[in-house]
Amino acid sequence: ASECHATAFESGDYFEGTDGVFGKGIYVAIGEDEDARSVAEYFAKKNGAIVKVALPKDAKIINGYDLLDERSALVASLNKKSNDLYKKLQSESGIKDYHQLAKRYPDEFRQMDARDDIVQQLSKDDGYAAKMLGYDAVVFDTGSADKQITVLNRSILKTTRVNVGGASSPKS
Repeated sequence: ASECHATAFESGDYFEGTDGVFGKGIYVAIGEDEDARSVAEYFAKKNGAIVKVALPKDAKIINGYDLLDERSALVASLNKKSNDLYKKLQSESGIKDYHQLAKRYPDEFRQMDARDDIVQQLSKDDGYAAKMLGYDAVVFDTGSADKQITVLNRSILKTTRVNVGGASSPKS
């Protein structure tokens, strides 16, 4: 991270990241070994800083593959609610035309549209899905040495600044 980003992150003002491979979140290399350090130094560049973070033991963490299963179940549940409501409205009103039904039941259609918006966001962003399901972080193990964790809840982290090639100092 740049010095500016590192300072903002340590103060808690830093936003939770931009879209990455696994959705929005704070991407963190896992471990104290040379591989994790070299990944951090690569992203810190020459004039940057490494911010070492620690999650509390009670952090709610999910494996990325398990998240896919939970997300699928949530999407199926939301879709079922909308489909069931649609069928109920059709049955009760006798109206089969979508547009006429929407005109007659605008509040119910707004609910279905809101669910559809959530389903779209869940499908695009693993970080969003994990937050909706109440997780603080997601661990992605690709099977290689570069394990990473995506942190979704900045407020639970303890941080230590590690200047590239220098000493460290605890922050929060």
